[in-house]
Amino acid sequence: MWGIFVFRARTLSVSIARPVRVVYDYLAEPRNLPAWTMALGPSFREIAPNRWIAETPMMETGPITIGFSPRNRFGILDYEFAYADRAMTFPVRVVANGEGSEVIATLFAMPDASEERIVSEAEWVMTDLLTLKTLLEQ
Repeated sequence: MWGIFVFRARTLSVSIARPVRVVYDYLAEPRNLPAWTMALGPSFREIAPNRWIAETPMMETGPITIGFSPRNRFGILDYEFAYADRAMTFPVRVVANGEGSEVIATLFAMPDASEERIVSEAEWVMTDLLTLKTLLEQ
């Protein structure tokens, strides 16, 4: 037995009929985040390079700080969320799917999260991914 702790995880994806570069460039721009995710409130501002803060109505814990991975050629778009006494990484990848793209996101559950909470958060993420698809395929 290794004794290594792992989080429960859900991996979600959506196919987008747009080239990888278009999808990646859109997602790599932090200013676009409020357009496709419900998690952010009206206040979303840059506080340092690749670091933003949001006053979000969905979090009772106060503001949330969001770190964005630097642009890269591998389609990696990891987001780091920090709030109150917790921090978590939200790994996102954009990969080619034919002439279009596949956006793949992995949601890690906090150790104390109930199964109902995990399902709810997965539905929330899937709604965001479908919003992203709608925006980019217009």
